Amino acid sequence: MPQVKVLCGENRKEIITQAKTGENLFLLLQRIGVFPENFCGGNGTCGKCEILFLDGIPEETAEDMVLPEEKLKQGFRLSCRHKVEKDCSIWIKGRLLAGEICNKNDIKITEEADTIVVDVGTTTLAAAWVRKR
Repeated sequence: MPQVKVLCGENRKEIITQAKTGENLFLLLQRIGVFPENFCGGNGTCGKCEILFLDGIPEETAEDMVLPEEKLKQGFRLSCRHKVEKDCSIWIKGRLLAGEICNKNDIKITEEADTIVVDVGTTTLAAAWVRKR
């Protein structure tokens, strides 16, 4: 099982976890309580779930083309479009962790209960149900 080291936010809070080979990286992040932005429902079109691979950088996919070429060269990829195939380290800038408060909306995601998060955009309505495991 590949090991994934996740560094969150500017303070680079470290979380180390095991992934199933082939597990979707975006879903893995949610499983460990890290919630990347995602406005397209995992279709690889909004670019909001970008992460920086510090090592174990995967090949680019067609969906990654929503990111500028300079970012791709630095190791940025879309978490919703990549599967964990080998050990890697990633950095996620400014994402909400379970139990932390999002100052923008004063929302607190707790580990004690299921949570529904809704984003009402200009042209899109997105919702996610985060189930306690």
